[in-house]
This record gives sequence, structure tokens and C-alpha cells, in this order.
Amino acid sequence: MGTFSPLDTAKHRTLRLVLILGSFLLLIPAMGHAQEFEAELRATRVRLEEARIDGLDVISPRNFQRAQERLADAAQRYERGDRIDSVRQRLTEAQDALAEAERFLGVGGRLFGEALTARMDALAMEAPDRAPNLWERAEAVIIEAGQRLERGDEEGASARVSEAETLFRDAELEAIRSDVLGRARDARDAAMVAGTRELAPAKFGQADGYFEEANRVLDGDRSQRGDAAGLGEAAAAAFARAAYVGSLSDSVARRRVLLEVIFERHETEVGRISEQLGYDADFFGGIEPVADQAVAAIASLQEDRRNLESQLARSEAENRMLGASVDSLEIRLAGLEEREAEVSAQLRERERRDQKLREVSAIFNEEEGRVVVSGDQLILRLYGLSFASGSDQIRPAHYALLTKVQRVLRDFPEAPVSIEGHTDSQGNDELNRALSRRRAFAVREYLLANMPISSDRLTAIGYGEDRPVASNETADGRERNRRIDVVLDISDS
Repeated sequence: MGTFSPLDTAKHRTLRLVLILGSFLLLIPAMGHAQEFEAELRATRVRLEEARIDGLDVISPRNFQRAQERLADAAQRYERGDRIDSVRQRLTEAQDALAEAERFLGVGGRLFGEALTARMDALAMEAPDRAPNLWERAEAVIIEAGQRLERGDEEGASARVSEAETLFRDAELEAIRSDVLGRARDARDAAMVAGTRELAPAKFGQADGYFEEANRVLDGDRSQRGDAAGLGEAAAAAFARAAYVGSLSDSVARRRVLLEVIFERHETEVGRISEQLGYDADFFGGIEPVADQAVAAIASLQEDRRNLESQLARSEAENRMLGASVDSLEIRLAGLEEREAEVSAQLRERERRDQKLREVSAIFNEEEGRVVVSGDQLILRLYGLSFASGSDQIRPAHYALLTKVQRVLRDFPEAPVSIEGHTDSQGNDELNRALSRRRAFAVREYLLANMPISSDRLTAIGYGEDRPVASNETADGRERNRRIDVVLDISDS
């Protein structure tokens, strides 16, 4: 049996190194080609998304769909490790289909412009959910218009586009009605089922008047949602009152309850109010004199409150004057010991800011949110501020949390504030962005209505699903991504 010398071993190791180095050098061009292909794949995805934004998914639907399918196929083949020529063929087919779709952009922009605007307006009002039948009809018609344009039937396409625009506008209006008058519509239906129109005709007629006026407002100018919403709320409340009166009327008519019992109930309720106002109710003269006493007592309390508010305003003015005097003394002191005062002021300011940040962090518990300091930004990440699905209405259960936010804003009175809405990745991107923007705007309006703050300090923006803070693959992560962030610029604080 032969033996290996140290020299043989050294040669063997040298040979292995040469083979490994040679293999690595052969891989370098392949790695470079892979990076170039991935960059081309990403660029095509971006180009396809830009085409969608331009409306080519409806202007040239068949070409756009073909581009989408070929691009997805190319990506899947690449991930599976298929032959690069097969993958590149699919990518080239996607690019060719996209180029063919882009060929219709000029004439499509001219023909489809108004319809696409109507489509976006309907989408912003969540028409796919609130007016699904009209939305589906409009989508079918505008897709057919795009198919006619692809076949060269520009006249037929134009006619279908006009029809689609009308349908999208109808879908938008129906979605607005559902959003603004949904509660009133439900209350009216319930009252009708209960027979309130016959049992309490005057009350029902008053409620119906509010409801019809709200519809007339929207028919005349759909942008007047605020006025219509006010009338809708008045109608809902009036229908509820009419249903209550109708129920009492029905009970009395069927002798299920005596009229005397109803009067006793009313006296009991008015008596409770009188007790809270500090006097005994005397019903020998009927309910009206007792109600007059209550009104007078309440007016007196309101006058006392106005006096207290006036005193508070004077005290605050005096405090501001005292604060100005203190500032003046500090300025003169700084002039005498300039350098020492500068250093001392910087240290005090740093400590004050650090203390304020510690105090802010202690305000919120884990269920309500988390306080994050990033550079010159103080972020209140409000996980606890949740909304009903598809809604931008702030629920009373969250008023306490928003009161804490107001406290932080008062602690940083000069800091600009950005209210950012975020969603998880579930659902339509555009709908998510619109919903997050409405929710951020709702929080901004709440803060403006409930604290003395300049509207110039508050901005609202919706990012939709673009800025997650957790994985969207888990329910817990999605819940953390559905949030409102209140971001304060504390660079000057």
C-alpha cells in the first residue's frame, strides 16, 4: 500500500482551491444576469401599476389582463427556477401586451376621462360595498367600452363610456345616500312595519319631511353631505319618537296600558329632574308649572357657568402677564451671565423635554397605544383607537383615549401635528387608502372640536396599507397595523 507525503497533501489542497475558485468565477456572470432580470421584472411591475393608475385596465382591458397574466406567470416560473429563456419569453409577452395597451392611452384618455373621474369618486364613497348592483353594472359597461375601443369601434366605445359615467355617478349618489341616510332609512322602515304612519300620523309626517328634504339636498348637490346628514339625523330621531308615540297610542287603544299610568310615568321622570335641580316637584297644577321651574333652574345654572368661565378667562390673562414678567426677568439675567445662562438653559431644556417625554410615555397603557421617539418626532401609536369595519365614525368608548391625546398636544403647544391613518393589507388598496384618510380626518375634526388648537397645526393623511409596523400574515399583526398615528414634530419643543 502506498503512502501520501506532506507534499501530496499540499498539492491536493491547492487543486481543491483552484477548482472552487474556478466554479465561483463561472457563477459571477449568472449572478449578474439574475440581478438584471429581477430589476427588469420589478420595472415591469411598476409600469403595470402606473398603467392601472392611468385607467388602462378599463381602456384596454384585454391587453392589460394579458400583460398582468404573463407577468405573474414569469414571476412564478422565475421563483420555481425554470429555464431563463422560458421566463424571459413570458416577461417579453407581458411587456408587448402592456405596450399594446399603452397605444390606446391617448384616445382612451380623451374618451374615458370623465368616466374614470366618476369611477374614482364612486370608489372613494365605497360604492362597491354600499351600491354593489350599480357598481357592477357600471364596471361591466366600462369594460365593454374598452373592448370596443380595442376592436376599433370608437363610436360604440364612446356611447358605452357615457352610459358608464352615468352609472358611476348613480352609484356614487346611492353610496352617499347609504352613508348619510342609512340610519334614517332603517328607522323609517321600522316605523312603517310597526304601523306608525296610522298610529302617530303627525309625528311620522314630521319625520318623513326631514327625510325627504335630506334626499332633495343630495339630489340638488351631492357635495352638501353635511346638511343632508343633519337632516338625516333629525329624521332618524323623529322616526324613533313617532314609533314611541305610536306604540303608546296602540297600547292605550288596546287597553294594555291606562292613560293614567302614562301620566304617572311622566310625572316620575320630571320629578327626578326636579330632585337633581334641588327642589320638590308639585304636580297639583299639572306638569307644565314643574317644567317651567326646571327651565328656570337650568337657566340659573347656565348663568353661573358663564360667570365662572369669565373669571377663569381673567385668571388665565393674569397668569399670562405673570409669565411674561418672569420671561423678562430671565432675559435680563441671561444678559448678565450670558454664557453660563446659555449652558444652564440648554441643560434645563433637555431635562424638561426628557421629563415631558417620560410623562407622555406613562399616560398610555399597552392596550391604548405606544409612545415612540424617533429623532425629532414624537409618535403616539394608538392601537386602541379602532373603528367599525368600513367606518370612519369615532365611537364614544374611545373619547377617553383621545382626551389623553389632547393632554399631550397641550404639553407641546408649538409642535406641528400630523394625524396618520393606517390599515392592514386586507382588501382593495385604493379603498384602504381612502378609508385611512377619512379616519385620520375624523380624528383631526374631533380634536379641533374638543380643544383650543389652531387648525393650521393639524394635518391629516391616509397611508392605507403602505406603512405596516407588524406582519400582515397574522391576525395580531394586522390588528397592530390598523391604527392611527399622531406624529408631533418636537424639533423646536
